[in-house]
Amino acid sequence: MKIQIEINETLTEDEILIKCCCISDKILEIQKTISDIANSAHKIMFYKGNTEYYIAVDNILFFETDNGQINAHTRDDIYQVKYKLYELENILPGYFMRISKSAILNTKQIYSINRNLAASSIVTFTGTHKCICITLLLQTINKQIRRTKITLIIQQGKEVTMKENKNISKVLWGLLLIIAAIYIIVSRYTGFPRINVFKLLLTILFVFMIIEGMRTIDFYKILLPAACICIIYDKYLRITAITPWPVLCAALLASIGLTMLFGKKEKQHIEFKVKSKIIQENSNNHINGENIMLRNSFGSTIKYINSDNFCFAEIENSFGSMAVYFDNANIQNNCANINIYNNFGETKLFIPKEWHIQNNLEHFFGTVNNYGIPSGTSDIVLDIKGQTSFGAISIYLV
Repeated sequence: MKIQIEINETLTEDEILIKCCCISDKILEIQKTISDIANSAHKIMFYKGNTEYYIAVDNILFFETDNGQINAHTRDDIYQVKYKLYELENILPGYFMRISKSAILNTKQIYSINRNLAASSIVTFTGTHKCICITLLLQTINKQIRRTKITLIIQQGKEVTMKENKNISKVLWGLLLIIAAIYIIVSRYTGFPRINVFKLLLTILFVFMIIEGMRTIDFYKILLPAACICIIYDKYLRITAITPWPVLCAALLASIGLTMLFGKKEKQHIEFKVKSKIIQENSNNHINGENIMLRNSFGSTIKYINSDNFCFAEIENSFGSMAVYFDNANIQNNCANINIYNNFGETKLFIPKEWHIQNNLEHFFGTVNNYGIPSGTSDIVLDIKGQTSFGAISIYLV
């Protein structure tokens, strides 16, 4: 292969011309390498407030859109850039990859990929606690980033997210009614036992109550409807000897006993003498405000708390995965509170190790995990209360 350099003083811009007999993988690799070198020479200005920063793009973990603003995340800080994502795609080196409509990540910095077929996948990075949710399934990347020694394929995925209990109820009701409709038709042509419509509707109601009881850990809503279903179908189940009153009494006594043993904890809301209302953020990943409410159901989400005067947060997570970062939050009064209610899921809190943490979390068929060593060099006290049922709450000191 010959390499020639020609000097032409009439050119206003440097040109690179590749002459070849045919397009091969080697030629494409050379073209990509030259393009990456040319693009890496492009200086990207980073901002934080009124200060400009000059940072090597290799140190950027990912770029993310937030309220029309592009944030650049390093291992321990967040900066802003004045480019759009499509503009960054054109000037960033080839090892930066667009993974969604709102994010570009540095494939060189990837440490692990937690694939989740039912919701968003989570990517973690080397040497930091930060991670990012993506709604794409990651498997292999083509030859364009072969020199990063990472092989991934991006396929279209779907994030199943329902953040409001009303939407969940509609889905459950809809599914149960569709199943009932199918049963009514199928039972007329097969050997299935025929059940009148009234019993079928009662069954749907009781099943819905059982599901709601399991979600909220309410033993009355679980056992009493189950007893009613046993009464309705006692002949088919051949349990007529214990219906109706024995099975109802047994369900009632068991509900009382389980509630006395484990109890259904009522939410202990903390009152603050502030004028601002609790802010509920459902769409933005970066959240400001003194008092914050976060909810997640049937999905994966990551939230960054960037409050200048953080006071209180209430976090609810059901049947999903939730990560909340407090490392950029400031506490002015040296004390703040967090209430957590985690059911059938996992909630992760990332908290500065300098803070003093008062852990008052309870667990019912679940776990509370603590990671990291506190330094206690700050006067800030964070009081964490709440409970986890059939799930885990993990506290990471960073």
